Amino acid sequence: MEIMMTSKNPLSNQETLVLKVAAAGVPSKEIAQKRYLSHGTVRNYMSSILTKSAAENRFEAVRIAQENGWL
Repeated sequence: MEIMMTSKNPLSNQETLVLKVAAAGVPSKEIAQKRYLSHGTVRNYMSSILTKSAAENRFEAVRIAQENGWL
């Protein structure tokens, strides 16, 4: 697996906000409520985050984002 290593944050503002809440261990449904989004929108953001970070799951995405200074 190739992990994107760059100082430039590839995540959108909304993706970054969603990932910050996810980093606290908050489930997707609660993230949707906290951010006033639909659950499907949060899942779409998480899918995009996983793709952009080359992560296999949200925990790995958080780790990669923290290591690269995206959060």
